[in-house]
Amino acid sequence: MKYLFFVILCILSLSAHAQSTDGQKRSFEGFYGQIGVGYQITNITYSGVVPGAPSNISLAPGSGPSYGITGNVGAGYTYSINDRFTIGAGAEYYPVVGPPGNYTLTSCTPSCSTGNGSYHTQNMYNLFVAPGVTLGEDGLAYLKAGYTRASVKTMVQGALPIGGTVSNPLGPSFGIGYKQYLSGNIYGFAEYNYLIYQKTTTQFQGTGGLTLYNSNQSSVQNLVLGLGYKF
Repeated sequence: MKYLFFVILCILSLSAHAQSTDGQKRSFEGFYGQIGVGYQITNITYSGVVPGAPSNISLAPGSGPSYGITGNVGAGYTYSINDRFTIGAGAEYYPVVGPPGNYTLTSCTPSCSTGNGSYHTQNMYNLFVAPGVTLGEDGLAYLKAGYTRASVKTMVQGALPIGGTVSNPLGPSFGIGYKQYLSGNIYGFAEYNYLIYQKTTTQFQGTGGLTLYNSNQSSVQNLVLGLGYKF
């Protein structure tokens, strides 16, 4: 939530600057393209299931959050409903999604052993609509709501080796942001995004020919700052 407060603070300070500027109001209507960099937190919860196995066989996955640099590229279109309100639609892709997070898998059969590994969020994209309201002469505050999908690659060595199992979770996305014209059709923007991924389950083969199921449910929060161009 601290990132959301930071974005709101940016919006208030930038809008105050925008409102102090005299001149003709700039329109954000039209196509745009933008690129941003920022900071991201990924939280993921794992659970393991061994269907049909004896009661003395169990899985206990564990994981920690991942923190790191993120970046995205986006494009879309904004339509001006009137001189105050806008509605937009866009798409964004994250070629940079932060470093891998730590993952462990404890297997008891009935003696227990633990393997260490990692998970990595990849190929994350987001489709959204964005209602907005103009602020001052050169600013636009907006909300985002949409649909997101990603790939989560899980790898572990030791107890029950998992060699790059990939799941493809999807779910809703939400965000809040602000755009401010800087020069000509170039604008700067700040965004907070919250992406929630539904639970997905992948299947792999464990020792002794057992079929195992590894489930994960994740969420991503990021703060992105960047530059864009309105065509």
